[in-house]
Amino acid sequence: MGRDRNKPAVRMTQLMLPTDIINLSFVLALLVMSVLFNERVQAWRLLILLYSVMLAVSGCLIWFSRGNPRPSDAFLRRWYPVCFVILIFFSLGKIVHHLLPYEVDRHLIAIDYAMFGVHPTVFLSQFVNPYLVDALEMCYASFYFLPVILVSVLYRKRRMREFEAVGIAVCLGFYLSYVGNLFFPSSGPYLNLEAFHSIPLEGKWVGGFIRTTLAGLEPYRYDCFPSGHVAVTLITLVCCYRYERRLFWIMLPVGTGLILSTVLLRYHYVIDVLAGSILAIAAVYIAGLIQNAWDRIVLQSVKGSS
Repeated sequence: MGRDRNKPAVRMTQLMLPTDIINLSFVLALLVMSVLFNERVQAWRLLILLYSVMLAVSGCLIWFSRGNPRPSDAFLRRWYPVCFVILIFFSLGKIVHHLLPYEVDRHLIAIDYAMFGVHPTVFLSQFVNPYLVDALEMCYASFYFLPVILVSVLYRKRRMREFEAVGIAVCLGFYLSYVGNLFFPSSGPYLNLEAFHSIPLEGKWVGGFIRTTLAGLEPYRYDCFPSGHVAVTLITLVCCYRYERRLFWIMLPVGTGLILSTVLLRYHYVIDVLAGSILAIAAVYIAGLIQNAWDRIVLQSVKGSS
């Protein structure tokens, strides 16, 4: 009886991966949300179309890559979550702060002030100079590249289990941070504490250009709590330490600079960073549970077919 009950799970592992389930579940949740709360979200018809197409495309990729797929199908099958993370981020501009039209910045500011007795971004302004701004802006802009570099190395080495393990943790990190943005909309100290920042953030060569470019690409501004930058960077560093130790030592200075930049460059409150750190720990832990459970099901599948 126990073996019969597990047959659906075994069949699922033969067709899908944990990252598939995470991505499909999140897109489906957004689709349902867009339908149920269409009066609150912007361009809800466009969102429904987008999420429906995403579900259809991912379903086709999963189906046509079963068995022994062509190299191109196998590549798209493994890498489509990167596109999903980006598409979902941009689509949330139509949802975040529209579905729940309030801001929590004053509470986050109060927490920071209660912890330190000062506004951290204002206090740290005295240590900022144009050269540091340039360096930190470059670190901050590396956010999306760090996890992609790690999984690219693993993919090139055909270490697919590790590739999937990183994918699970990173997808959880992104999507949990998106959920946090939805329920705790906040726009950050660079807007809400602007009157207290007497020292401008000016780079020597590239800092201003990077900051302006990132601001122009940002689809919505209520994305500060928790810090997805901190969460995904810490997840990437932990996974890198586990699976690619040499690469870890290369990424560590950049990742450290990225985390410091979130507060020094006034993108985030300190409480955002702490929440992002907790989120990273949770994502890595949950990803480990998912991967271990999946491995057991796959092992059962192999035993059942032998």
